[in-house]
Amino acid sequence: MGKGISLLWPSMEMGIAVGVSLLLAVSVASKCFDGEREVLLKFKHNVFDGEDKLRSWGNHSEDCCRDWEGVRCDDATGHVIRIDLTIGGLSAKGGGKCTTSLPLFELRYLRYLDLSYNDELLLNRSISSLIGNNTMLSLQHLNLAWTGIVGNIPETFGNNMPALTYLDLSDNKLEGSIPKTFGNSMPALTYLDLSHNKLEGSIPETFGNNMPALTYLVLSDNKLQGSIPKTFGNSMPALTYLDLFYNKLEGSIPETFGNNMSALTYLDLSANAFEGEIPKFIWNICTLKVLSLASNSLGGNLIISTLCSNHSLQELYLPRNRLTGSFPDLTKFPSLTKLFIGYNLLRGVISEHHLVTLPKLRTLDLSSTNFTFNLTSTWLPPFQLERIFLSSCNLGPRFPNWLRTQVNITIIDISNNAISDSIPSWFWNTTITGFLRVNISNNGIKGKIEIGAHASVSGDVLDMSSNQLEGAIPSYFLNVKLLFLSQNNFTDLNSLCDIKTFSPLQLLDVSSNQLSGTLPDCWSYLSSLQVLYLGNNHNLSGTLPTSIGSLTSLKTLHLDNNNFTGPLPSSIKNCSNAPTWYL
Repeated sequence: MGKGISLLWPSMEMGIAVGVSLLLAVSVASKCFDGEREVLLKFKHNVFDGEDKLRSWGNHSEDCCRDWEGVRCDDATGHVIRIDLTIGGLSAKGGGKCTTSLPLFELRYLRYLDLSYNDELLLNRSISSLIGNNTMLSLQHLNLAWTGIVGNIPETFGNNMPALTYLDLSDNKLEGSIPKTFGNSMPALTYLDLSHNKLEGSIPETFGNNMPALTYLVLSDNKLQGSIPKTFGNSMPALTYLDLFYNKLEGSIPETFGNNMSALTYLDLSANAFEGEIPKFIWNICTLKVLSLASNSLGGNLIISTLCSNHSLQELYLPRNRLTGSFPDLTKFPSLTKLFIGYNLLRGVISEHHLVTLPKLRTLDLSSTNFTFNLTSTWLPPFQLERIFLSSCNLGPRFPNWLRTQVNITIIDISNNAISDSIPSWFWNTTITGFLRVNISNNGIKGKIEIGAHASVSGDVLDMSSNQLEGAIPSYFLNVKLLFLSQNNFTDLNSLCDIKTFSPLQLLDVSSNQLSGTLPDCWSYLSSLQVLYLGNNHNLSGTLPTSIGSLTSLKTLHLDNNNFTGPLPSSIKNCSNAPTWYL
């Protein structure tokens, strides 16, 4: 027995030693280092904490690795590796006049730093002053979006952060040009967002040469000028998302642009000054899901030809260019859900075979083109549209019968189409039972509004102005927020008296109609009304009804060019906003 115990003793002694060592390691790892805690407390001391984001950041004796909001330490070493204070309501003390480096950049083991959407935290601070001479070899994620930083991007930016994979400096006031050396010291970078700044100058020829891992690049909403470099993208084969929207880029889109970006899924070059034709290679990026070239000066025939057997494109935005030709062949784009080609010089006939291969289409914009529709009255579209923009594109003279099959519409604009038909009842009963915006203005639509007994019309905007509609204004219309019925032949507003619950109506325009007699004394349920146009009816007369005083939100009232008489009702003093009167 004694021998057995003596043999077991060394192993027991070793086990105890290992256990003690592990306990000591855990004890060390669970408590943050004094120097790192002091850095965090120094940062807290230099900011206003308007939303009490840092209330858990205690005193000099507390463990910052335990329960300090936004702080995380490495379980093995105890070093602070992550700080996430996004949307924290933090702002700088001293009005952003501090010139010393940000204390958090002294945390040399930090891997993740997110201070985004604290719009006055780094107010008027430059990148150079924030980082100083600190070297952050471990930092992988840096997000300073919307923090108030200003000034130029330093030529040496990134030299002291070689492990960086994610960089977001968007929504600040950065200016100057993008350094030619930008990215040279950040070969691991996968995400870069410099959007919504004031960067100017041209895109460097060498941009991206040393960022082979980059997948996400956003330079939108700056003041970048010049043309896109011919070699742009050649060294970024992993790029999937590219956004150059709203700059001052010009010239033609290079034929070589995108040659080595075969993984691209999102490309936005809209709101620039590009001209020339759309390069053929764009249609052969088979992975592309979203393409926007809107609001440029691109011209030439719109010919969409692809070598892809089944293209991935889902959203195509080409409006507000100078494109010519006929409706494009979209046979190889069966996944298309949004098609915007309006406001171009396109013309020709659109028949059913142009649209039959688009079963997933949800948004269609052909506004202000010279297309002529040749669709049979019995046509059944293969799609269910949610948003329709077909203003000024020769839809008339008949009201489009195919719309009765579209039961998911939230926005429809078929204004200015010389439609001289009446509005079928199915339009109200089936097509737009719940909508955001309906615009059928500036047509020749005539007749009375026929709505079924069980119809319900509610939405944000209903514009039926400048037509030849007549009869009574249906009470159903008073359930929308903005109602435009001017320049018609309506004669009856007594539907106000049919309202038995409070209406969301904020604007009512029934000016330039044929309304006559006295106004109905039924305004009590329109307390949300802010703007009321009754002018230019000429035959409205008598005194204003007492219930006008129920319009407590009223800001503007047009009564001009009518025959109203008598004093203003005493109840009008209830209109607390002191409305502007046009008498």
